[in-house]
Amino acid sequence: MKRIIFSLSLIFLMSGTATAKWHMSVYHAVLAGPGIEDAILLSAEFDTSYRLIAFTLGKQIYQYNENIVFELEAQAVQHLGDQTHSEWNGVFIARWLTFPWNHVIPTTFAFGEGLSYATQTPNIEALHNETVSHFLNYLSIEFTFTLPHIKHFHLLTRVHHRSGAYGLFNDVKGASNAVGAGLRYEW
Repeated sequence: MKRIIFSLSLIFLMSGTATAKWHMSVYHAVLAGPGIEDAILLSAEFDTSYRLIAFTLGKQIYQYNENIVFELEAQAVQHLGDQTHSEWNGVFIARWLTFPWNHVIPTTFAFGEGLSYATQTPNIEALHNETVSHFLNYLSIEFTFTLPHIKHFHLLTRVHHRSGAYGLFNDVKGASNAVGAGLRYEW
């Protein structure tokens, strides 16, 4: 596992061009259940006894056109409260840049897909699923907002989702969701 993480880190650091944009963010999230659709629609049952704080470092690797960019992101996550393990995620992200209201509040929308490794089997995943695993699929759904005169700092909202991808990962059928907010800095 350490070799895989090291190899992915090298690929991540070497990808892109010298002019690529970098970003880092920090966000705090609260467990949201039962399903990802509930987390997305903010109709979930929120459980503040399960929380996380995530630190991310990412790099824009390709700009398709003026509307879409692609990024790679590494995440270090610490779970707090009733679960206190660490989580490591590597994510490929597609980000939409243009909205009609961007002249008032510049907004982006991003969808991320990747891999997640938890240092312990998460308690909340064991409570709600028959099968659990340290290694699972990772999804993120994110919006960022800023002001036109503030180019580098953004507020973000994110759905943080670990799952077995309908049994594809170690026969896990469900997993966990968290909804959070934080700050993103770009340079």
